[in-house]
Amino acid sequence: MIPEIALFCLVVTCFCAFLGILVPSIGALTSNNQLSSYAWPLSYANFIFASSSIILLAYSFTADDFSVMYIAQHSNSNLPYFFKIAAVWGGHEGSLLF
Repeated sequence: MIPEIALFCLVVTCFCAFLGILVPSIGALTSNNQLSSYAWPLSYANFIFASSSIILLAYSFTADDFSVMYIAQHSNSNLPYFFKIAAVWGGHEGSLLF
C-alpha cells in the first residue's frame, strides 16, 4: 500500500509541475495577475508531494518491502538502517527522484 501512495504522490507532483508551467504562463501572456499568483502555491505543492514520495520510498526500504523492484535490486534484509536509507539514492531511479 505504501508504494502505491508514493506513486500517487509522484503523479500529483507531475500534475502540479505541469500546472506550474501552464497556469502562470497563461497568466503572463494574458496579463492576469491572479493566474500568475498560482506559481508559488503550485511549487510548494510540488515540493510537498515529491518529498512525501521520497520519504515513503525510504520507509519502504527500511520495512524491507521487496515487492518494489527498485528495493529488491538495491537493498538487502541484512543491511543496517543507515545503509537502507542511503540506498534510496543508490541507484539511478533514486537519484532522479531527488
